[in-house]
Amino acid sequence: MRTWTRAGAMAITIVAACGGDPPDPAIDLDGALVAEGFTVQAGDAFAFGLADCADLPDCYASNASGSYVLFSVPPAPGAPLPPIGPGTVNPPRTPAGQSVSWQLAPAEAVVITGRTPPPARYFSVAPYLFERQVGADRKTVFASVADATNNANLAHVGPSPFDAQVALVIASDGAVEARARAALVASGWDAGAINTVVVAPGIVHLGVAPEADSVLALGRVALFDDPAAGAAYLADVPLEVRRVTADAAIATAPLPTPTRIAPVSATDETSLAAGVDALAAAIEAELGARPHTEIGVASAALVGTRIAPAACIARTTDCLGEVSDTVYGAGPLDVVIASGTLLLPDDPDDYFIVFGVNHEAAGLATYANVVVTYWAKRAGIAAFESPDMVGSADRYLPTHPDRDRLFAVTIKRHCAGEVHCLEIPTTFPGVPLDQTVAFLFRAYLAPGSTVAPDPNALITERVIHVTP
Repeated sequence: MRTWTRAGAMAITIVAACGGDPPDPAIDLDGALVAEGFTVQAGDAFAFGLADCADLPDCYASNASGSYVLFSVPPAPGAPLPPIGPGTVNPPRTPAGQSVSWQLAPAEAVVITGRTPPPARYFSVAPYLFERQVGADRKTVFASVADATNNANLAHVGPSPFDAQVALVIASDGAVEARARAALVASGWDAGAINTVVVAPGIVHLGVAPEADSVLALGRVALFDDPAAGAAYLADVPLEVRRVTADAAIATAPLPTPTRIAPVSATDETSLAAGVDALAAAIEAELGARPHTEIGVASAALVGTRIAPAACIARTTDCLGEVSDTVYGAGPLDVVIASGTLLLPDDPDDYFIVFGVNHEAAGLATYANVVVTYWAKRAGIAAFESPDMVGSADRYLPTHPDRDRLFAVTIKRHCAGEVHCLEIPTTFPGVPLDQTVAFLFRAYLAPGSTVAPDPNALITERVIHVTP
C-alpha cells in the first residue's frame, strides 16, 4: 500500500525585503520559525556550472553559458535521505547528509533567504517533480510543476529584481506556508512583496516514505552585466536554506492549482525567412563543390511537444528540467529523437556551420543561444550567445538589410583564429572524437512577457555539415 499523500499543494513563495535592504540582523529568523511551531534544520545553496558536469554521468541537456543554483537540505527529522534513481542528481559539493532533491511531508517547508544575482540578462527559480517511484523502479521525470518565477515577474520593492533581498518558502500546505510567511514578516521581511508559486496539488505525491516523489527547486542565471560580480556571487551564493518541520498537526489548507501561461510572442519571424534563405544560398556559394549536407533540426514547436511537463509526468518520462520561460530547438533529428550518431573528427576539412535568426535581435527573446552538446552526457559544453551573434552573418551577407538579425557560426576542432567560431576540444569541456555531437537552441523570455516566446513564431535554426 502506498503511503504518499497528495492532499496539499507544494508552493514556492518569494519575499522581497523592504526597499531592497536586508532584514534587521538583530531579529532571529530561526527564533521566529520556532515561535511558529517549526523544528529548523540548516541546508545549503551552491552554484552548479559547466565544470561540475565533468563529475556527473548526466547533465540533463545543460546550458553551457548559463549557471545554475541548487538547494540542498537534510531529510526530515528521523527519516533517511530520499531514494535516488539511476539518474544521479547530487553533485560532489553537496554537503554530507543532504540532498538537492527532497521528499516533503505536508507539514514541512523549505525556507530560502538571501540575495538575488547581480544584474544579468536573466534569472529564474522553478520547482520540479524530479523522480517518481514506478513499481520497483525510480524514474526520472524532471518536469516543472509551475511556471518559473523570474526577473520579469518577481514582485519586489525597489527599482530592480537583481541584487535584491528575497526569501523562498517551499511548502506542501497553505497553512504551513502562512506560518513560514508570518515568521519571515516577524523577522523583518516585507509582507507586501510576496510571490507565491503553487506546485500543482494532485500532481506531486507528497510524503517522506520511499514511495513518495522527490522534488527540487532549480535556480538559473545567465549573462551577468559584470562577469566578475557574477563569478563572486556564484563562488559563494548568498542564500541560506532551512528545512522546517511543524511540531504539531495542522489543518490542511491546499493551495489552488495555478494556470500555466502559454508561450507568447507579439510578432513572428516570417519577415526574416527570405533573409535566412539568402544566408543559406551565400553559404552554399562559398562552399562551392566542397562536400556538405544539411542536417535536420527539430523545431522548438516539435521539441515542446516532447518535453511538455504534463505529458512527461503522465508518461513518467524525462523532461530534462525544461522551464516555462524558454523554448528549445534541437538537432540532428536522428540524434535527439532516435539514437543516431554525429561525430566531429580532428580534421580541418570536417566542421559544421550553424545559422539562422538571432531571436533576441528579432525582438522575440530576451536572449538566445546555440549550445554544442556532448550528447552521451547531455552536457552543454560551448555556446554562441545572441549578443555575440550580431555581425556574424556579415561574412556571407555583407550588405543584406537583415544581416544584423541573422547569425552564422562555425563549429570546429581548431578555429585557428577564425572569428565567430566555437572550438570543441576532445577532453572535457569538449567532446571525445568517438562521441556524438548535438546542437540545442534556446530562446529565453519573450520581451514584455513572463514566459517563453511562442515556438511557432520562431524560424528554426539550420545546420550544414561540411566533410572532406
